Amino acid sequence: MAEPSVFLVVPSAAEADFEAFVRDTVACAFKPSVRILTDASNSRYQTDVNKAVTRDLIDSLSTYSVTSEHRIYIHRDTKCSDRELKSWCEQNGFVSRNISVGTPADIKRRLVDHWSATGTHWKSYAQGQIDIFLGQKLGLDAWLQQFGELRSPSAGRKLASQLRVIQPDKMPGEPFKLRPADMLGLNDAYCYVRDNDEGGSWGDIKSMLMHGQPEGKVHPVEWDKDAETLTFPPISVDRFIVYEDALWSGSETVRRLKALAKLPAPAPIILKFGIVADFGLRVSRHAIRAYGLTSKVSIDTTASQLLRFITEPLPPELDLGTTRSTEDYFKELHAYVGMGALEANSMWTDEELAFCKEAGSQLITQWLSRRTGAAPSYEVVERFAMGGGGFASTTLFSRSIPKVCLPLLWLDGVVTIDSRQVHWRPLFFDARRVSNPNLLCVDL
Repeated sequence: MAEPSVFLVVPSAAEADFEAFVRDTVACAFKPSVRILTDASNSRYQTDVNKAVTRDLIDSLSTYSVTSEHRIYIHRDTKCSDRELKSWCEQNGFVSRNISVGTPADIKRRLVDHWSATGTHWKSYAQGQIDIFLGQKLGLDAWLQQFGELRSPSAGRKLASQLRVIQPDKMPGEPFKLRPADMLGLNDAYCYVRDNDEGGSWGDIKSMLMHGQPEGKVHPVEWDKDAETLTFPPISVDRFIVYEDALWSGSETVRRLKALAKLPAPAPIILKFGIVADFGLRVSRHAIRAYGLTSKVSIDTTASQLLRFITEPLPPELDLGTTRSTEDYFKELHAYVGMGALEANSMWTDEELAFCKEAGSQLITQWLSRRTGAAPSYEVVERFAMGGGGFASTTLFSRSIPKVCLPLLWLDGVVTIDSRQVHWRPLFFDARRVSNPNLLCVDL
């Protein structure tokens, strides 16, 4: 975990108030950058209380590495010596202009200004993420106002605070980049999976491979969803390296692995993903074993980013699930996802989670009814109400929105909560999913 860059020194009686302020103001990804220190140790001392507490505060601060960019805000009512604490800070890495003593209101005002300027404030952070998305989108304020109309404004603010929009070619681990040793002594083909979805993410993968891999080494692997066949190019190679943006639930990967079990590829296959979810990784590796593909297919996660959606400890028998079929293993794992990414974050209240699930249920019901012409079952709605698999994800790509994301982000429809009704507009638009094509024509 990164060390904090903002330190707040406050009276113990004000700790809960500042914790709530930080929780409601700082974008989720940056909450670890804030450390709150208090004068709670004052009760241990009878004399020279302020001096003793100052020593304790210095002991705490000295455990962190401080740079000239770090800031410290000291609540004026803290039982400590402001002068001694400031002097120590100036001698140990803090710049004088970044050390301030003030009232609670003054400190909060300064913090909001600082966080807004650095993109750490939830709203400036959210807008920065939205700007990365290259498709059509709704204005942030317009999207948030819908939460207010349904009397759950805090849920909108918290979702915005957790947004993450990824540019595949700028992922930290550079999962689509060849390393110097990758080609030495090997005749590999670098592949993308092409299907009949022309708006799918495979187009981005193809583009990255074409610009990053040697000429003549990039090939498509054809995936026919209807026939469930995976066809590799008829070329002589040592390995097929197959790249995809993400492995979420693993459901489609399992279908492809099943196809490979029936019609093997002419060479071993290595699957590489930019992002891997713990759920999908478990399911896919289970399928590789179950379909007898261990010597033919492997998943290389060396450069992948791991996202965790399984929030409950798995019983030993589900660690590998060797006594289950892949289908049963997939179903049983869902019981350990809970509310997915939101449940894992303690800042969410039960009421806010219930709102997201109820609104998501209504949007998913309408979407699936339009697609199939029939109302979906309760079980199906439950599975998708918080995003596919219940993952409640707020992570998407600059050109595509995974279905594991919360429906509030990517579906439109009528949402009714406690007799209040909104014709919901998603934050991110996919023309293949919205029911009202006029949404694509309005000035957003």
